[in-house]
Amino acid sequence: MSQEDLEEFNEIFQSLNVDQKQKVNTILINYKIPKEDFGTKFETYKYNLSKTRSAAATITIEEEVIKQIETDLFKQQSEKNGKANGEYQ
Repeated sequence: MSQEDLEEFNEIFQSLNVDQKQKVNTILINYKIPKEDFGTKFETYKYNLSKTRSAAATITIEEEVIKQIETDLFKQQSEKNGKANGEYQ
């Protein structure tokens, strides 16, 4: 990954509150996601969610993005683990 991708991650990370930073760190560790990949994923999810997001949303878009990324990574890992254990055949 490029230095630019790492800088993008750092900018995103600095804009988050303490709770959100802790969640991001947990995601990076638990799912072994490189910071650069997370930054790209974050921006993509944020863009996509902002197109369909309600103005009356009760949580910040950053919180929603982090939650969605974690949910999707969990699903991917579950599917991967299921296939590795001979399931889904």
